[in-house]
Amino acid sequence: MRLLVTGASGFIGGALAFRRLSDGTDVRALVHATKSVGLMKDAGAEIFEYYISNPSSCARAGEGAGVVFH
Repeated sequence: MRLLVTGASGFIGGALAFRRLSDGTDVRALVHATKSVGLMKDAGAEIFEYYISNPSSCARAGEGAGVVFH
């Protein structure tokens, strides 16, 4: 199952993403373009940056996701 976590660079979203990565879940992390997410990428998450001026950047992250945590 592929999981999309919005706000994955924040406190709660990040904790959820890291927990699911440790369980072996395929995680997509939707993050604000200016945030640093090196550790999450190193842990195996697929990173999607969103831009408020480009709503389609969010849509791409959700393609194929079975569950979205927002």
